Amino acid sequence: MMRVLLSLLFLLLAARGAPPGDDCSFCAGSGSMVCGRCAGKGVRSMLCQRCSGARKVPCYFCRADGQWTCPACGGSTVILWKSGDKDPCKICGKKGHANCPVCKGAKSIACPICEQSGKCAVACSACLGVGLFPCPRCSTTPCPACGGQRALRCTRCGGDGRFAKVCPKCLDTGLRCCEACTFVGVSPCGTCHGTGKVRYVYQGDGGKAGATSCDQCGGKGFARCNKCKNGIVPCTEQPESTACPSCQSGSCACPLCGR
Repeated sequence: MMRVLLSLLFLLLAARGAPPGDDCSFCAGSGSMVCGRCAGKGVRSMLCQRCSGARKVPCYFCRADGQWTCPACGGSTVILWKSGDKDPCKICGKKGHANCPVCKGAKSIACPICEQSGKCAVACSACLGVGLFPCPRCSTTPCPACGGQRALRCTRCGGDGRFAKVCPKCLDTGLRCCEACTFVGVSPCGTCHGTGKVRYVYQGDGGKAGATSCDQCGGKGFARCNKCKNGIVPCTEQPESTACPSCQSGSCACPLCGR
């Protein structure tokens, strides 16, 4: 609060002004003073709001479980037929699960917002994102911040005038689950259901139940997806955007000259 009050005080003094002078001991005649809080950059590093500085976020591809459950056997490692017979599940290789292809079983991924730095750049609250303060003893023309343009690029939206909402498909990770397959880049064969076998029962006397290799998948039990890599594809979704609440046009009035 004190920093904001000091900023407003400097703005008021600049608005009231004093005759410009090259011998001003405060600013050496430049008419402005560098903000000491942000070293004149206009931005400061703050803890990332998405990861709270942890640099990682829970993996949403596996819901922070680290694994994908096999859809063919439901994690049981075997396929149960109506006859009571069981066959090993070839989709998961008799494991029941597979490591998440995104987090590799770690249950977390790099924060997509701060790029695993734990911090994000935000507009400096002391100088209102300008990086300068008007000299409290003198004034110059034109304004040292905007050069007389009376407007500055909005620091909140970067001059775009709009904010992109969080992508519902990938949560800004740039990746999403493939919709063409069901499990780490493969899909169970619709005929053998992931066993690679087709079971049969002879009709009439003298016959015995048996099994033969599935012709549909060649005994593999699955079909490999040619549209993804291990069940993950790049996200092409174009998320909706909302107008920047600070400017709505990409620029805002210069806070130093107050116009």
